[in-house]
Amino acid sequence: MSATPRIILRIEISPRARSALEAYCIGAGKIKMRAMSQLVEWFASQPPMVQASIMNDFPPSIAAEANRMILKRILSTEGRA
Repeated sequence: MSATPRIILRIEISPRARSALEAYCIGAGKIKMRAMSQLVEWFASQPPMVQASIMNDFPPSIAAEANRMILKRILSTEGRA
């Protein structure tokens, strides 16, 4: 079985974010590279509007309403609204 080709990226994070990531990894028993890979894979699989919401890409004047609309749409497509 052939492994899926992988790409290695370097990231820059704050000391606070690094500490939080390390604490998570210790508790979850994961190495940091694996945790970050899973996080990026999950983010990449989200619809563009969800990505925009996660990245806080909406102007502050509409952010709350945009996030509510996205959540409502997600819940309705999953049959939970």
